[in-house]
Amino acid sequence: MPEIEVIAEQWPEQIAFVPSTPAGDPAPATEARADLDVLVGLPFHLTGELLDEMPNVRLIHILGHGVDPLFAPELLGRIRERGITVARTGCASTAAAEYAIMAMVTLARRITPMHYDVLANGGWSLERKVRRMEGGLGGELAGKRLLIVGYGGIGRELAPRAKAFGMEVTVLRRHPASERSGPSVDRFAGMGDLDRELSRTDHLVLAVPLTEETNGVIDAARVSLLRPATCVVNLARGEVVDEAALLRALEAGWIGGLALDVWRHEVDPTVPLPGSEWLARNLLATPHISGLTVEARLRSLETIGESLRRFLRGEKLAHVVDLELGY
Repeated sequence: MPEIEVIAEQWPEQIAFVPSTPAGDPAPATEARADLDVLVGLPFHLTGELLDEMPNVRLIHILGHGVDPLFAPELLGRIRERGITVARTGCASTAAAEYAIMAMVTLARRITPMHYDVLANGGWSLERKVRRMEGGLGGELAGKRLLIVGYGGIGRELAPRAKAFGMEVTVLRRHPASERSGPSVDRFAGMGDLDRELSRTDHLVLAVPLTEETNGVIDAARVSLLRPATCVVNLARGEVVDEAALLRALEAGWIGGLALDVWRHEVDPTVPLPGSEWLARNLLATPHISGLTVEARLRSLETIGESLRRFLRGEKLAHVVDLELGY
């Protein structure tokens, strides 16, 4: 079903839908913007100037998970001064968790370089097969240690899926004492334990919001703490890791595999993306799509519809962003 039909079916009739247009187009006109009470969209598209053209906006509802672009000084100041509520859907957790499982299996089994070898060279990875006992063909997830950094929607969806694969699951979060271990998580730890946990993990999945605390949290020094053959998956933001240090570690054989769905290139185009010379390495590169499924989009539009109904009734909204914490 096209998105416009889902919106017509799921959103309140009182909501006047003003669609966005390609960059440079004049619509929606400034006159229409001035009457809007709610702004729904992606945070990357919002500027201080655009918000100034919408003096009546009382709610900014983000389609996805991340809200870090709204914390640019020019935007955050306006949002606070005007008392605008910011909410997000957080409906891509299942999709992103499934992506993380896919990425860990792909990296653990060395699928990417062997896929390339078959298609590019007609190769059968014979040398890898000879080194099977040395890890040439990779290994299984069962029995391996997984460290999930962040325990929001994605972390909570990933933990039970990883346990179903027989992994030992450790979660790092800001307030570990507020959680108890159980069927899905073997243990919780705090961010102060990060260095210790990095040195004992086989798989590292980053699923934290981008904040001052998490910006660059996996720097070059912490990359050096990873065990040889550790596989790293970044679903958070490119700025959370030292991307260059991870790529160097992969090239040197220090880490076993790397999956990047988010990139520094997204916010700084001068940071180059890996080139075709990486095709034969155990690198899984995707263009920020881990949460982009039909189901996730449908849940997002349905969630926004419910939020708008609550907004019209003056009720408390779910998934409201804490402007002090940054998520």
